[in-house]
Amino acid sequence: ARAEAALTEEQKIAILQEVQSMGDIAVNAPTVQEEEAAWTKMLDRFAGLPDIEVRVRCNRGNSLARQGKLQEALKDYDRAIELVPSAADPHLNRGAVYESLGRLEEALKDYDVVLQDDPTDPAAWNNRGNALLGLQRFEEAKDSFQQALDISGSQQFAFAGVNLAIAQYELKEDEEAVKTLRKLLARYAEAFPDARAAYALVLWDQGDRIEAESQWDRATSADPRYRSEEWVSTFRRWPTRLMSVFKRFSATTSVKVK
Repeated sequence: ARAEAALTEEQKIAILQEVQSMGDIAVNAPTVQEEEAAWTKMLDRFAGLPDIEVRVRCNRGNSLARQGKLQEALKDYDRAIELVPSAADPHLNRGAVYESLGRLEEALKDYDVVLQDDPTDPAAWNNRGNALLGLQRFEEAKDSFQQALDISGSQQFAFAGVNLAIAQYELKEDEEAVKTLRKLLARYAEAFPDARAAYALVLWDQGDRIEAESQWDRATSADPRYRSEEWVSTFRRWPTRLMSVFKRFSATTSVKVK
């Protein structure tokens, strides 16, 4: 902070221009590895300027996380939070990495920090709901997803809508879950295989096997990852009841599931 304060206005303008230029190179890098290298170059260039470092740390952490380098990503988010404890992005991104590592209580704390500062952040409410789903605190998860939707609307935050439906389903509010999913599919049609895959499983569990298999075909044609039990449990992180239906579905249906 002292180093920044000592800069003249001309120097500050020049630095901002250079930050913009180097940031554009990083964002437009052809590979995530080159993006990481570009952020690292920026960190070396702008050491001692915390307002810049916090943004660059956060961005490099994101590039590390996309490569599966989760522990390294955490170090960047930790440093960004150390520099600016109130910054929302490093808390949100660290929370997402904590979720990937199964450290759900720690993820929840990060999302709550963001919401204490800005209770109108829909991403924080949605992410909070995801962590609560993983902790099987389904009523709280449902409330969090509803908060995200109340703030942003399903047009801007459709994933909060499907997450709300999944929470409703885990709470055995099956008809509400079906209504929520049908609204999303009416709006997004083939553009939302996540909602359609969940919808197919709910229909199958309700006994509508023919329509369920048709919906499942449409979902997995758009995104084949939903055929993988490992992917939906580890990466999409479907909760217990939906996963139970998925396993029964995969054991009995003629539709291929891995």
